[in-house]
Amino acid sequence: MYAENRDLLEFLTASKEITYHRVADDAFRKGLALSSASLFENLITDALTRYAKHHSSNNLCLMSMLKVRVFTKQFHTFFEWGKNAGPFFKLLGEDLGKSLEKECKNEPLRTALGSFLELGQLRNELVHQNYATYPLEKTAQEVFELYSKALVFVVRVQQLLDVPNKETI
Repeated sequence: MYAENRDLLEFLTASKEITYHRVADDAFRKGLALSSASLFENLITDALTRYAKHHSSNNLCLMSMLKVRVFTKQFHTFFEWGKNAGPFFKLLGEDLGKSLEKECKNEPLRTALGSFLELGQLRNELVHQNYATYPLEKTAQEVFELYSKALVFVVRVQQLLDVPNKETI
């Protein structure tokens, strides 16, 4: 997504299509921020679901409760966007939560978590402050850098929650 849109913007610049460049750049930056945050929500929620399935022996009642009350439309409550991941660490419990919190005090996870929280905050601002007119102050490159840095945190969460994949074809 990033490379294709960057190429489009370069083409519009070379073609001296300044107005189209501005419109495309605005849509690209906002779309990149929103899609990055959406991807991360999906990846973390999926990892939490797999973890719960594995450790509950796929108990259907428990999985239904978790899906309805924890995983569906609750991701926004897991973090204090733009601030900290305290609620998420608590959600993970004494062992995993405290371990991840300790890891996030050191690099590279400290920067990764900060980027993740900033991207989530941008997503909330875009969605709740009129996406069409929201003045996103970051360049596409800056949004992409946030994504790249935040991905380190998301991958670490996936690693902590990783369970053996017993599904077969």
